[in-house]
Amino acid sequence: MDSTIKTQLESLLRQIQLLMPASDRSSTEMNRIFKAICNLVFDKGAYHLLWDEPVLSQLDWLFLWKSPEPTMFGAQMAEIREKVELSRKANDLFFRILIPDCSVESVVEALGTFSSTDPSMLATLKSSGRLETIRKVDTLPSDKISTFLDFLSEDIGLNLTNQEPIAGCLDALKSREGAGIVNTLLVRVGGESALVMPLQIKVQSGDGQVHHLVHSRGMGT
Repeated sequence: MDSTIKTQLESLLRQIQLLMPASDRSSTEMNRIFKAICNLVFDKGAYHLLWDEPVLSQLDWLFLWKSPEPTMFGAQMAEIREKVELSRKANDLFFRILIPDCSVESVVEALGTFSSTDPSMLATLKSSGRLETIRKVDTLPSDKISTFLDFLSEDIGLNLTNQEPIAGCLDALKSREGAGIVNTLLVRVGGESALVMPLQIKVQSGDGQVHHLVHSRGMGT
């Protein structure tokens, strides 16, 4: 999806989380931000192309806490909830592909969520050793996943990249990858709520000074 719209949506979601739970659901500022979120999600149709699991989960949680008019947006909210579940299943598959402790059997089990599998697939994956080889390669997680999916398509005849949840979640993963970028979790005193915030670590060339950067475009005003 359009990176500008996604950035705006992430910023608005952080802003509304910062207001919670201190602000009333019907406060002027809360309503302003909520209306802006609904405008991006529904009026501009951002939910159609959105496959970023963290953003989808935040939207689903927000709409449970403060629901848009169900007679107008009930179908759209149902689609968002379905996308939350599909994105979780896709990212669970990605996790099992990447983590060495996950057996080949567990990977095949996750594959079964998106396509029928048979015993020959498990035997082929075990005998080929491709999964273990891919896991050891020093490259980005999305590259490892793409390589494994290509192997499934070319050698086993299982093409998952044409499925929207897989393709969308893989694109979302690629957009989050970057050198020195991590997500930090800010928890309020008392632990009643928390906020995920992207943090970038930058090492300055020459003197080696380390800088912690929080991008304002992702935090809002």
